Amino acid sequence: MLVIIDGGSGRQVFNNANTIIAASKASEVPPALDAITKALRLGYYVAGWYSYELGYLLEPRLGHLLDHQGTRPLLQFGTYESHNSLAPCSNATAYAGPLNFEWTKCDYANRFQRVRDYIADGDIYQANLSFRARFAVVGDPYSLYERLRQSSSLGQIAMIEDTSSPPPPEPRSPREIRNPTTAIHSDVRRTIRRKELRLIVPLADTTIYELEQRGEFPRRFNLTPRCVVWDLGEVEAWIGDRQRAAAASRKSMPHPDVHLRKSRPVRRRLDDKPI
Repeated sequence: MLVIIDGGSGRQVFNNANTIIAASKASEVPPALDAITKALRLGYYVAGWYSYELGYLLEPRLGHLLDHQGTRPLLQFGTYESHNSLAPCSNATAYAGPLNFEWTKCDYANRFQRVRDYIADGDIYQANLSFRARFAVVGDPYSLYERLRQSSSLGQIAMIEDTSSPPPPEPRSPREIRNPTTAIHSDVRRTIRRKELRLIVPLADTTIYELEQRGEFPRRFNLTPRCVVWDLGEVEAWIGDRQRAAAASRKSMPHPDVHLRKSRPVRRRLDDKPI
């Protein structure tokens, strides 16, 4: 479990957790909180996350509102002996969007008015009114985090990567067993579907099709009779070629002489020589 925290005190990176403390059901939350307290008393660092749904359990009168099926933990923390400031290095690219909001503007306005009514009646004094915005991600998640961090004005931002998932299947051939790293990573090709392609290349479907027919864009291929994909590496290489071609054309293209234009003539200064 990797936790990166960027804030006023600099970057703190927690990696290679000694233990993972998690709770997926309401009955598992009190023992998990006790385990976190015990780890802190023993001098361990503890880093992780609480879900919003956990808030229902912190107020007995709201516990019945919890509708959690256990598909994701209500809380998950790692215990660490130390931390450093060395985050993973990545030069890969990442793309995200578009945002799909769970609530409409009308939904938010209605809920906002309910919060105002609760405050006016004295039932509460403040509330955190928030909702999810889902989006697709293509590429390297850490590169996306770095881009968000650099453009964010927040005082603190963090990224959590759950590396406690089961390992990949064991290799089968003797060659793969002798070199497991090569067996897992050598021929891996990331593919993207049409929805993800639109995030990266904002061209119309017909334009992409015409470019493919002329051999000027990576060709799509079928994973199944009904699943069409593109090779992500080929698409990124195509974008790089376009960027380099555009930069070269800008360097070789002479700047137009504004003194030769017929409309909006340039005013001559006293020290200008006649053309």
